[in-house]
Amino acid sequence: MACAKLTKLFDTTSIVWLPEGRQNSAMQRFIRRSWVQVSPELSFVRCRMRPKLAIFSAVIFCFLMVSGPMFAHHGNSAYDMSKTVPMKATVTKFEYSNPHTQVYYDVTDDKGEVEHWVAETTNPAMLNRVGWTKDTLKPGDQVILFVNPNKVGAKITFLEKVVFPDGKELSTAKAF
Repeated sequence: MACAKLTKLFDTTSIVWLPEGRQNSAMQRFIRRSWVQVSPELSFVRCRMRPKLAIFSAVIFCFLMVSGPMFAHHGNSAYDMSKTVPMKATVTKFEYSNPHTQVYYDVTDDKGEVEHWVAETTNPAMLNRVGWTKDTLKPGDQVILFVNPNKVGAKITFLEKVVFPDGKELSTAKAF
């Protein structure tokens, strides 16, 4: 069987090549009987998508795939924004990073036991606009935090305002 030499089987708008030794096969006879000549407008070989349209479609598809998580942001729905609770706190850690700045703090309850809490607020770029810096809070700082409690009672809150011992106040409300 000479597979190296190829023979042209049909002379149509779509060209099919078969090895020379296979020209008398049952499949070749089936193709010859059921072959229908089509115009170039209907041929899959001739009807290619224009490259610009293909690129545009790919860009749109990629944009939609990447932007999906952006619409899933929760906002402040986990917090009861109608209540503001003052908490005397000792700062244990201050993370000034995206996507949300976090203040880790300890609060002493009525029984004298220390509870570990976390306050979340907006991103650093928004806080910079209202006077915050990465050095605003340091571990060991004694402050009063005005927070919105979590709806389910978790020890995670949303920070509205910080009052320092000297009376200085920093708010997050104008950052939005």
